[in-house]
Amino acid sequence: MIQVTNVSLNFGERVLLDSVTFSLKPGEKIGLVGRNGSGKSTLLKLLSKEMRPDGGQIDIPNTYNTGYLAQTITFDEDESPREVCNTAFSDVLNIERDLEDVQNKLESSTDAEEQMELAGKMSALIEKLQLVGADNMDEEVEKVLKGMGFRPNQFDEPVTSLSGGWKMRVELSRLLLMQPDLLLLDEPTNHLDIESIIWFEEYLQTYPGTVLVVSHDQHVLNNVTSRTLEVTPWQFYDLPHPYTKAMQVKQETVEVMMAAQKNQQRMIAQKERLIDKFKAKAGKAKFAKSLQSELKRMDIIDVDENVDKTMRLSFKEGVRVGRVVYDIQDLSKSYDEHEVIKGLDLKIERNERIAFVGQNGQGKTTLARILAGELKESGGEIIHGHNIQLGYYAQNQTDVLNGKKTILETIGQHAPGETIGRQRSILGSFLFEGDDVGKKVSVLSGGERARLSFACMVVHPTNVMIMDEPTNHLDIASKEILKNTLQQFEGTLIIVSHDMEFLDGLTTHTLEFKDGKITKHLFGIGEFLKKRKVESLRDLEHKAKSTVQAEDSPAVDKKPSNSDLNKLNKQLKALEQKIDRLEQRKKKLTHQMSSEGFYETNESSKVLEAYDQTLSELESHMSEWEVLAEKME
Repeated sequence: MIQVTNVSLNFGERVLLDSVTFSLKPGEKIGLVGRNGSGKSTLLKLLSKEMRPDGGQIDIPNTYNTGYLAQTITFDEDESPREVCNTAFSDVLNIERDLEDVQNKLESSTDAEEQMELAGKMSALIEKLQLVGADNMDEEVEKVLKGMGFRPNQFDEPVTSLSGGWKMRVELSRLLLMQPDLLLLDEPTNHLDIESIIWFEEYLQTYPGTVLVVSHDQHVLNNVTSRTLEVTPWQFYDLPHPYTKAMQVKQETVEVMMAAQKNQQRMIAQKERLIDKFKAKAGKAKFAKSLQSELKRMDIIDVDENVDKTMRLSFKEGVRVGRVVYDIQDLSKSYDEHEVIKGLDLKIERNERIAFVGQNGQGKTTLARILAGELKESGGEIIHGHNIQLGYYAQNQTDVLNGKKTILETIGQHAPGETIGRQRSILGSFLFEGDDVGKKVSVLSGGERARLSFACMVVHPTNVMIMDEPTNHLDIASKEILKNTLQQFEGTLIIVSHDMEFLDGLTTHTLEFKDGKITKHLFGIGEFLKKRKVESLRDLEHKAKSTVQAEDSPAVDKKPSNSDLNKLNKQLKALEQKIDRLEQRKKKLTHQMSSEGFYETNESSKVLEAYDQTLSELESHMSEWEVLAEKME
């Protein structure tokens, strides 16, 4: 049992944690949630003993060992992922070193009695190795590395060759193999693809120790945890439910307390009126004094109405861009011998809102970086449309900020023409106020860095937005704010994301990256998943994995000839034009139907009939398009 009692922590005059009390039972899986900067990561540091509280007590049994995945990690980068993971088996390594020492002594010994003694020690050490599972060590390491998405040829490459996200996977693999009694995880899924997240969830579900995980991924919290701790500026909630259920219960509790608070305030006001009325009257003064005593003894109901500040996000609209934003012709991109994109022909038009979806390593980030001008293509051509004003949020955006600069200096770099007052005003919209703007970027949490990155984006007019995993590090409330803002954005939007809740209702087109092919679908993510007969992006990638595993036998389908492909391509383009016209007609009819008093007009029946016919034609053409697209694949 781990006991946290009345723990408090202050940063200067700011109270971050105030008399926090809770306990953790062996084997529990708990989600720790709250707004960015609320103290979640700090609480993990206190439990890992990286920090000490200003008040209160944290009791962890002496026999417990603790594993902590922080948002930043350091280890010997000359080692390989396998070598880093092997350090999780310190008991095995110590026994192997002792065994090697005994073997060396035995080889050099000439004394029969000593040889017998050394042989006995050697036998005992070998038996001990078997007890701690040394025979399975290599197998376990490889199983976890594969689960984390590493290919076998990466197991023994130096860690220094990996990106920050993949280094985080190495450290997470090491911690899982350690199997500590208390496992503290700070945003563990930020750098995982869906396939690895699914494996990770299944691993944690059967993990024998206690797990406390900070995450903004509702799926992970709902699938892994059975209890939720929430940190707010006013209160610490301990709810015995997974995240979604916990928030429902919390909201119901707050509503009941708000009603009780309202009744109490009405009662207080009534008593205060009576006190004012009778306190000066001789015959009633005792009664007034009695009422005053009652008010002093009363426990005032204090309600957390969840009205804490939220960032205010809005992008400056740019000038009108040309009809075709990107005309991509025969595009290819290779990394050494590995070809990621091959022969891509694609047009992205004004006001399209496109989700890039598919397994990691299929080229989503590569294409996003090429379109953003951050990466040079290997072949082909991209014709840029007129008047493009680009806003680009990279997958590692929070890492490219200069840690040595202050928040105010950082915004000043991006908005040099703005006054200090205006720069402070922009930062205030992203919850950086007062002395906070003097903080160094290096001390900011992942969520705070994400907010600062968005602040640097909004100072520039934008008509084309490319965002690669923008919800990493954002808390659940901030993700909703970003989504709502992007829904109002009137430019062209390209988003790389695995977050189904974020993409749903946000995009109009889907670009699918699968088996080295890139296919554009003329519908949003919800319709895309429906066509694929899956409920979520997780199911889709899980299905894709099964398909890949079944492809060991040679394909027997005959590929279409070049002339057939040309015919199919013409038919496909003709269908796309019809679908586009039907979408425009549907949009116009929807606008008519939403106008005030529409159903009272004489034309309403004709419009409704036209709308139904349009939907029917659209569905028919979409099905036909799907068949043709599959033939071309």
